[in-house]
Amino acid sequence: MSDVAFVYGNGESRRGWDINQQFEGVTTWGCNAIYRDGVVDNLVSVDYNMQQEVYESGYPLEHTCWFLDWNILPEEFTEPLTWGRDHIDLLKVGFPQNLIYENKRRKYDEETGFYKTSKRCVVQGKNPKDAAIKLKQAIEHNPDKDPADLEFKFAKNCGLYICWLADEDKVRPIEVFKGRSAGATSMYLACHQGAKTVFMFGFDMMQDNDKYIGMYKDTKNYYYAKGFDCEVWRKQYKSVFDEFEGQTTFYWVCKSIDHQIGKGVFDWMPHVKFITYDELKTKIQ
Repeated sequence: MSDVAFVYGNGESRRGWDINQQFEGVTTWGCNAIYRDGVVDNLVSVDYNMQQEVYESGYPLEHTCWFLDWNILPEEFTEPLTWGRDHIDLLKVGFPQNLIYENKRRKYDEETGFYKTSKRCVVQGKNPKDAAIKLKQAIEHNPDKDPADLEFKFAKNCGLYICWLADEDKVRPIEVFKGRSAGATSMYLACHQGAKTVFMFGFDMMQDNDKYIGMYKDTKNYYYAKGFDCEVWRKQYKSVFDEFEGQTTFYWVCKSIDHQIGKGVFDWMPHVKFITYDELKTKIQ
C-alpha cells in the first residue's frame, strides 16, 4: 500500500472524474457499485445484497475486495446429510422464499469445459421477525422520526443471503471498524493499511428531506430515493479523523467548498482540509 489513497464515495459530486485514472504512488479505494464503472485497487462492501451482486459479477476473482461478515463455512456444511439434505437447506427453514437470496452454485472450469459444484460458501442475513420487533421499538422510542425511514434502515440486510464461492478469489474479510457505512469503512481501511494522505471523493452529505444524491440511485440494490439526515455518517467520519489525527491528513474533495454540507462540522480540525476538484487537478498535474 502507498502513502497516498484516493477513497471514492458514490456521491454525485464525483461525476465526471475518471476513477480509472492511474496515478503513481496512489492506492484507490471504492464502495459498492463503483465496480460497475471500473476497477479500484480495493473495493469495500458492507451490505449483503451488494456483496452478492459484486461476487456474481466475477469482479472478486481478479480484484481485491473487502467484505463485512465474510466467514467461509467449513466444507462439511455443503455436503449432503444422511437423509439427503445439507446444512444449507436446513438454514432456509423459516425464511420466506422471497427473502432467500442465493447465487448459482457452479463455477466454470476453463480447462475441462465443464461446470463443477462449488463447495465454498458464505451465509449471512437477518431474521425478518427480529427486525420487525426492533423496528417497532425504534418507532416507539423515536416519535420524531419518519417510520418509513426507520423501516428502510431496519430492513437492510434482512433475509438469508447464500453466496457460493469460486475455488479462489481475492475477498478479504473486514475485521476492524465493523458496523459502519462502506464510505467510512473505506476511509478507515485506507488509513489502517498505512495511508498518510487521504483524498475523499464523492462524500456528499445531505440533510433531512433533501433529494437523495448518489451515482447509482434508482438502480439495483439502490432503492432509497428520498434523502436523509447524514448525522450517523458524520459521526463515523469523525471517528476516523479522531483515530488517525497526527498520522493522516484528509482532503475532502468537493464541487464547492462554500456549499459543502457538513463543512462546518470538520473545518476546525487541522488535519481535515477541503479542496475542489479543480484545485486537485492542478495539484496532481
